[in-house]
Amino acid sequence: MKVCVVSSYPPNKGNLSEYCREITQNLVKKEEIKEVIVLANTHPEGNRFESEENIRISRCWKSNSLLAPLKIFRKIKFYDPDIVYFNQHMMSWGKGRLINFLGGITPALVKLFGRSKVVVTLHNLGENVELSDIPGIKDSLFNNLGMETVVKSLDFVDSVTVTLESFKEILKSKYGNENVVKVPHGTWFRNKVEMDFSGKDILAFGFWSPTKELDLLLKTYKELKSDFNDITLTVAGKSHPNFPEYLERVKKNYPNLDVEYTGYVPSEKLKALFSNANLVILPYRSATGTSGVLNLAKSYGRPVLASNLEEIEEAVESEGGEVIFYDQGSLKDLKNKIKKIIENKDLQKKMSRANLKSASCTTFAETTNMIYSIFKNLNNQSE
Repeated sequence: MKVCVVSSYPPNKGNLSEYCREITQNLVKKEEIKEVIVLANTHPEGNRFESEENIRISRCWKSNSLLAPLKIFRKIKFYDPDIVYFNQHMMSWGKGRLINFLGGITPALVKLFGRSKVVVTLHNLGENVELSDIPGIKDSLFNNLGMETVVKSLDFVDSVTVTLESFKEILKSKYGNENVVKVPHGTWFRNKVEMDFSGKDILAFGFWSPTKELDLLLKTYKELKSDFNDITLTVAGKSHPNFPEYLERVKKNYPNLDVEYTGYVPSEKLKALFSNANLVILPYRSATGTSGVLNLAKSYGRPVLASNLEEIEEAVESEGGEVIFYDQGSLKDLKNKIKKIIENKDLQKKMSRANLKSASCTTFAETTNMIYSIFKNLNNQSE
């Protein structure tokens, strides 16, 4: 079986590139898969053609380019795979609404005009994203119609996987798509983690954009500093590729606040980063799907405090673990919940054990097995 994967891919940051790497690295371990070719977006540090652990990478399209769908289609025609797998969300293709519309309907076009079976993992839906939180995108009838058209076009592909049961229900009830399967996001499970909770160290991690409440977190931390001399805050990660100046703009509002900003953290340094955290905070204003940071925190057995968004609550309810929620947008509630957790070492250990147990059940290996099963069934149908 030959598989083409269409996705952003490292060294690109964000836009699901890390998810793609985990899935493809597990796919190449499957005996029936003879070849995996990643059709990735370009990067200054990435060669046009390269190989990585039995994965062939062809960097054939550019973010924000209206020609990206055409170039992807040409490569698929050239490689003639059995399965084409798209890993995407509603803004995978760049900043503009037109390129995201064209990219979003590309899986349907590949199915309609190609010979391959087409599978899509869709990480979010327009219904679950606050458009008013995204600069340059208005909550207008035109934009909503475009997003609905993208999702409706997925009726034409062979299978769609989503990370939450509520996404599956929306696709079935609103769009009439019966070829939808819920596949958990996957965790980077580690058998051995550090269980030391001796400090008061807070970690916020991710790609920063207007969909996060970083400003609220910094205001809260400023107040907490007057209550705890030994409390620390680390803000790890960089601005989201679609909002490259966001983090710098927020930082300028708090020039004298004692916060460590790490920038992008490579995978080999994640263990040290998370092992030092007594608490991982997910300060989300709106959810763009389930949270990869949540799964990272669970993998390293860290306590988690998150804003009470339905998608995050659903992920915890369906996949397990223990997360405490604060009222989204409330400085008072965020402050009180932080104090509740960092002052209680027994609570931290209890949350840590629950999250580590949950992580062991939903690893990327298990997620890949579910996706691979879809590939196998579709490939057998065409033989």
